[in-house]
Amino acid sequence: YGVSAQKLQVIANGYWDEVDEEALTFRDEEDIRFVYAGAISPAQGLELLCRATGELRKRHQALRDRVRVTVFGPDNLYLKQTLRARMTEGGVEYGGLLSSGQVPEALHHADVGFLSLSSSKFAYAVPGKLYEYVAHARPMLAALPEGAASRLLEHEGFGLVSGEIAADEQQSAQSGRRIAVADSAQAPGKEQRGAGAGGIEIPRGSGGHVYQGGLGEKDEG
Repeated sequence: YGVSAQKLQVIANGYWDEVDEEALTFRDEEDIRFVYAGAISPAQGLELLCRATGELRKRHQALRDRVRVTVFGPDNLYLKQTLRARMTEGGVEYGGLLSSGQVPEALHHADVGFLSLSSSKFAYAVPGKLYEYVAHARPMLAALPEGAASRLLEHEGFGLVSGEIAADEQQSAQSGRRIAVADSAQAPGKEQRGAGAGGIEIPRGSGGHVYQGGLGEKDEG
């Protein structure tokens, strides 16, 4: 088209080309931290996360005090009028709005990233936070319609997907428990938490271990 290369700029899709190595390490802690970092609106279906967290804590007392779930995003009208009460009911914390520079630190203190879309009309979408979680080597728990994001996540073994989206808090609670139980089985070193076969490999911080395989595998139970 006759456009000079000097006039072209490539803009990354919601994640950094280079991530500090420290952001790829995991904490050696006894609690299990789930994090959502992104937009807050009905399109994300975060009510599901709140209900699933509450269900997980009711059904599995042993995990009640070990599981922490934090939502980061804008303190907007939807959060104030709708989501905040449901977060309180489910025991979900609000961590405030993060700048792009603060996201790596938040994900560094997370064990699992949460990803969701509330409707099949978003089946075409691949949310930018998926790329952020991958860039920071965080396995995902997702509630997604059948579509681009769910196929990518399942094909690459990046985590667990509930396909029932906003209606299926019980299935998501079960998936969350599977992640928490898998995590507990590796205590105290937590040396093998991660995505499934073919998924991401996560360098461990203090011990230099590599985390690969496990969470992305299908479990019919």
